[in-house]
Amino acid sequence: MTVALATDHMLFAFFGIIILPLIVAYLTGKCAEKYSKNQRIITFLGWFPVPLLAFVIFLIAVSQAHVLTDATLVLIYPALAFISFLVITAFLSKALSMIVSLSVRQGRVLAFSLGSRNSFVVLPIAFALPELFEIAVFFIVLQSLIELFGMAIYVWVIPKFLFKQV
Repeated sequence: MTVALATDHMLFAFFGIIILPLIVAYLTGKCAEKYSKNQRIITFLGWFPVPLLAFVIFLIAVSQAHVLTDATLVLIYPALAFISFLVITAFLSKALSMIVSLSVRQGRVLAFSLGSRNSFVVLPIAFALPELFEIAVFFIVLQSLIELFGMAIYVWVIPKFLFKQV
């Protein structure tokens, strides 16, 4: 019974957090193609997901805040690991792009690809876990928040310092 319940929650979360957004992204792309001459609509559609994603992650973090009271000191080490990962991958992407002679644009793509672990894909699975694993959910939410803010910092740091347009 518990396994079936977890599976139902996972399926609901999978469709709600992964499949539905993919469908909306596809429809948004089709809309962008239709209105490609109107640059204002394209710009609006391009920025719309950023605050929405931040809001969703904030709501998820707030819903899991009760776990934080029991695990504050434990969270410092994973947070440092997640932040270190972002810093290391930024420099690693610079080194790799120099080794294989990538263009500035390709180097930027590499930096973002290496730095983003797509922790948002794991969220539906985490929320479907039994209550016994609630600290794992908080770690995944923490990772998602750090990745979200890290990618926002990447947008500023990567082009300005690591991959300057010459």
